[in-house]
Amino acid sequence: MKNNYLRLVMMLLLAVFANVVSADKVNDAVFDFYDVNEVGDTIWYKITSDSTCEVTYRYEDEKVTYSEEGDIPTITVEYSDTLRYTGKIIIPSKAENGGKSYTVTGIGASAFRACIQLTSVSIPVTVTYIGNNAFENCEKLSDIGELPTGLISIGDDAFDYTNISSVTIPASVDSLGYTPFLGCENLKTLTVAKDNKSFTAESNVLFDKNMTTLVLYPVGLTNDTYPVPASVKEIEPYAFSLNSSLKEVTMSSVENIGRGAFSHCHSLSKVTLSPTLKSLEVYVFGDDTLLTSITIPASVESMESDIFEGCLNLQSITVESGNKYYATEDNVLFSKNKDTLLLYAPSLRNDSYDVPQSVKVIGKFAFLENKYLEKVTMSSVEAIENGAFEYCSSLKEITFSPTLEEIGHVAFHNDTSLTSITLPNSLKEIDAFSFWGCNSLESVDIPASVSARIYGSTFDGCTSLSSITVDPDNPYYMSMDNVVFTKDTTTLLAFAQNNAITDYTIPAAVDTIEWNAFFNVLSLKKVTIPASVKFLNDGSFDGDDILSIDTIVCENTVPLEGYECEEEYYDEENDEERDSMYISKFFSDSICAHSVLVVPDGCKVLYESAYPWSLFRNIVEKSTTGIKSVTSDNIPTSVTTNERIYDLQGRRLDMMLDNGVYIKGGKKYLGN
Repeated sequence: MKNNYLRLVMMLLLAVFANVVSADKVNDAVFDFYDVNEVGDTIWYKITSDSTCEVTYRYEDEKVTYSEEGDIPTITVEYSDTLRYTGKIIIPSKAENGGKSYTVTGIGASAFRACIQLTSVSIPVTVTYIGNNAFENCEKLSDIGELPTGLISIGDDAFDYTNISSVTIPASVDSLGYTPFLGCENLKTLTVAKDNKSFTAESNVLFDKNMTTLVLYPVGLTNDTYPVPASVKEIEPYAFSLNSSLKEVTMSSVENIGRGAFSHCHSLSKVTLSPTLKSLEVYVFGDDTLLTSITIPASVESMESDIFEGCLNLQSITVESGNKYYATEDNVLFSKNKDTLLLYAPSLRNDSYDVPQSVKVIGKFAFLENKYLEKVTMSSVEAIENGAFEYCSSLKEITFSPTLEEIGHVAFHNDTSLTSITLPNSLKEIDAFSFWGCNSLESVDIPASVSARIYGSTFDGCTSLSSITVDPDNPYYMSMDNVVFTKDTTTLLAFAQNNAITDYTIPAAVDTIEWNAFFNVLSLKKVTIPASVKFLNDGSFDGDDILSIDTIVCENTVPLEGYECEEEYYDEENDEERDSMYISKFFSDSICAHSVLVVPDGCKVLYESAYPWSLFRNIVEKSTTGIKSVTSDNIPTSVTTNERIYDLQGRRLDMMLDNGVYIKGGKKYLGN
């Protein structure tokens, strides 16, 4: 039933793609028709009403294929860039289709996006809107002429990362999307028509009409100082981002600074925040590498934890007296009552730090990228939040408090000097990727108190981790041979990356292998998956560095099916979390490419036609000879590695498999 459903979904998707390449239907297709302008340029259009259309895009050679790999149907769409718009494009005010004329009133979303050879575009006066990402990443686009006098809106990221040097906002424009001119390195001249009712410009800086909101300080401006006008109450997201000339900014009346407003301003070394400031959003000063000090005004009510992410030279943080929400001590930022440590200045040069006893929570990214700390001691901390000690490359020793209950996502990511940790008996939860990339960490003992899910990915990239054990009194988990299981051994959770075992047979009680359970294992050469295993999670044997495994033995006579997976990701363009769907893969590409998959006798064809098993390049069956019993010759206690192995058909083999009869050194042997 599931497979029929998948086929139905895929066939419906195929029908959608078929419509996309049809030029004679008005639907959700990328384009509806194309026309050739007066100079011979082919331009594609989408019909928006009975009499209007917008410029859109198409890809040449949209090759759509439908196939079934085993029971999993797939659709593949391949694109070519050869029909992207190039050179100088003149958009006409009218377009013809089947003898009917349409007025061109818009430039659709992504219409010219990433047309890297586009240098010039002429936009007709009939255009009233420019859609999201319309010219984004047209890196050679330097000439957009005069924007049409009837233009009403410019969408999100419309001209991001283009080569334009000047732009005039017409009087008709009343809507500007999110960061429409981000990353335009040569943009130096920005003006607004005098009679525009929504926007104005002063000294090439864009504001709303009342000059209470600073919308854009162009990247190409070369001033080294800028006093924000006293009328400005708000600075929009990424308003100053990527300007490399600005060294000093002074504010007097600003109340809110938006996301990333001063990020990547690599010359910015001095910032004076206004005494009226109330809030700073995420990443406000992100990657401002010359910023060495900051004073938080008494008026500030809210700050995101990562506002100084990447400010590697920030040494001094102070909060003015009288602030009701924040406090500092020795250049460390806390909540007012000091129960939450918010930021330890990235460039503080202490080699050790004792977290104050009042602190219950270490906030997100609190110690991010500090290169000097070697030792941290906690006494009362209950929670370490996401990324708290990420990229602390000198951190060698951590003393956790006996009250610690939670370690967050990537909390100690890439702390490459950390060799050992002692987790307290109070700990309940260790999140995914908590110790990812701690490549000097050799051993971990999981206490009896841990009750939340244990992830195989928790210790991803811990290439020295040879020992991982669970306290025998833990009621939820257990360990055996440095492998972590649920208490009833039905689920295999984590195999220590540097486990000394080279030939591992998964216990017969196991029915589930968790995500990333065997992530990037180093020494393991052969794995036997028993018939008891009924569910392999996506990425059970993941990691591009899994090069040691040369043999996977699967004892299931019916291949386990891939399944639909949902993946969350951050859509930077739309500034939102989104989901995508894909079919699970149990094994990494490297395993599928170089390892032998050994399957039960008579099952090779089944595995070759079942996704994702079909990704294996080398699938063999366990050898059977029809001989029901055999007595082996005297088997020496050790066999030299240079002795050749043959099967009973005289074929030379690299190794003996299970349940076979082999010839080695002129003697008969039973399989391993």
